[in-house]
Amino acid sequence: MGFRTLDCSDGIVEQFKKNSDGTFSIRRVQDVGPVLDDNQRESLSAPNGWKGDLHKVASIPLIIVEQWWKELGSDPFNKANRPWLIAKLNSSEFGKLRTKEGRI
Repeated sequence: MGFRTLDCSDGIVEQFKKNSDGTFSIRRVQDVGPVLDDNQRESLSAPNGWKGDLHKVASIPLIIVEQWWKELGSDPFNKANRPWLIAKLNSSEFGKLRTKEGRI
């Protein structure tokens, strides 16, 4: 039996499948393309420099937040995890999440 799909209001799609042994598998997916495209546009139009107190530096799709939560075992946005989060956002691997150039 193939996966059955449930669209969630947050853009994440949950796919359910009954396995032959009677268990279920759940797969969660999200099309992150629109978020990454928006991030690129914002990055190109963001002002240079870091003058001032607040700067939007990234937009992170929910499916990635969920992956990071699992990786850390806790909230990636918790103040105690700030160095970890900054390292992620400064890495080239997650560069497309950034909305502003430069190191955080």
